Amino acid sequence: MKLLVTCGAIGLLLVGCKRAATSQTAGNSPAAAESSLPSSLWLANAPADAKPMAEVKKSAAVGQDVIVSGRIGGRKDPFVTGRAMFLLADRSLPSCTEKHGDGCSTPWDYCCETPETILANTGVVQIVGADGKPLKLGLEGLHGLQPLREVVIVGEVSNAGENVVINATGIYLKE
Repeated sequence: MKLLVTCGAIGLLLVGCKRAATSQTAGNSPAAAESSLPSSLWLANAPADAKPMAEVKKSAAVGQDVIVSGRIGGRKDPFVTGRAMFLLADRSLPSCTEKHGDGCSTPWDYCCETPETILANTGVVQIVGADGKPLKLGLEGLHGLQPLREVVIVGEVSNAGENVVINATGIYLKE
């Protein structure tokens, strides 16, 4: 069942860039959602030895502790509505704003890249409860989380291979 939920969530995240924008907390106020997260989740200092998402993805093994860096993005809606999940893209993947002359209104979707390139350079980050399932709250806007925001994630790999999923235990937001 856990694999089915994870695969379904990955499928939601990897849907094409033409989807409409979604609400961020699915019924929870931002204050209520914020209070549902452990205060220890938000790191005051950048963890040492963070590796880029693409590098972590190549060698990730289930149960492995990782420190990964990247930017929130990889599709038009990188956050999952009503779930503590988002897509993290490798920093080496240029957003559409970094491409000369591109007037894309959603540059974090990387739609100027091939789907294969996006898949090779992205992974899912989720915050799970005691039951091992993603918390039922949206993360967009909480603590400054937004598309293209650079973050460092501390966590454990819960799914490896092409569809890497990291259960976050710490998030550092780069300035």
